[in-house]
Amino acid sequence: MGTLLATPVLIRGIDLDKLLRDTRPILVAFEGAESSPCALLAPRLDEIAREFGPRVAVVRVLDAGDASFAARHHLLWIPTIAFWHGSREVLRLAGAASTEVLRAHMRFLLDEGPWPGPSSGPRRAVRSAFGRPTAH
Repeated sequence: MGTLLATPVLIRGIDLDKLLRDTRPILVAFEGAESSPCALLAPRLDEIAREFGPRVAVVRVLDAGDASFAARHHLLWIPTIAFWHGSREVLRLAGAASTEVLRAHMRFLLDEGPWPGPSSGPRRAVRSAFGRPTAH
């Protein structure tokens, strides 16, 4: 894959598969529309992208609340943060994790730090229905 900038790449869910073929470690933030935890996470992702630059890819999937997409990626919470390496998911966090937690997980993925342990942050449940309207 070509060079990605040191800022999060904003994509729709349909474009995710192509990005996951990248050989670098990838942080994927699955987000939903009008989610305050997702808004809280956005500047943290910007900081991580700047800090780790071209060594990693930071991707924000903006339509992760879509029912079929959420089911395909086993999403229960928005935001969900998945860490990919070698075309497979290796770590997952539920919620808007702190910058420090994101940094520790990236260092672990890059073999620069110890296993950071589980963590979570503010989040909301994915509310999607198959074939019928959803009550929010």
